[in-house]
Amino acid sequence: MGTTVTLVFARFSDVILAHVGDSRAYYVDGSEQSINQLTADHSFVQALVDAGHITEAEAAEHPMKNVLYRALGQAEDLDVDVTQDVHIHAGDRLVLCSDGLTLHVNPDEIKAAALEASDPNIIADKLIEMANARGGKDNVSVIVIVAEEGDYDSDATEALVPMDLDFTIGGDNEPTIPINPDYFNVTRVKKPLDDVNGKDDPQATHEMSSGTYGEGRDSGSCE
Repeated sequence: MGTTVTLVFARFSDVILAHVGDSRAYYVDGSEQSINQLTADHSFVQALVDAGHITEAEAAEHPMKNVLYRALGQAEDLDVDVTQDVHIHAGDRLVLCSDGLTLHVNPDEIKAAALEASDPNIIADKLIEMANARGGKDNVSVIVIVAEEGDYDSDATEALVPMDLDFTIGGDNEPTIPINPDYFNVTRVKKPLDDVNGKDDPQATHEMSSGTYGEGRDSGSCE
């Protein structure tokens, strides 16, 4: 058996992301009205797309689209994608979701729903309702974080340990299937979303709370 994980740690304007599998994290820019996928699916068909063997449209219909080459539980040692160069601003959203959502709801629809409300619970529940209304063929889990500007104690903030962390980490209704990672040797270049240091970014909202957090009601068992 295997499973996936997409984890985010947000402190003020800085975000650390860790990811394994085919759940996803999206960054919705409130000012630019845009959406960016922060994670890369560790799936067989995504590897084929990255290598140029098939198109995104072909991947959507590929019979092995639920097959993973990297997942929790496959082996004792595991490579984890870690991203530390994401900076968010007041009004931005982070959307974490299982593949049960992306099976039925495309990124533009996720962006639209994320920008329609300021309450993360409302956003998460709406996305789950959209997926279930379209069939809900897999469990749908959604977590939304909305970054908001707020007051804070500057003395206490300066006393915090800086975020200078060094990581060394090694059919549609069918469940995701993990496979032996030894079958593939896939290296993906991780492109930074924002290569501007947060301290020098005039758009960064450093006087920002950790944001409001909402977790949608999971859709439950597959139907």
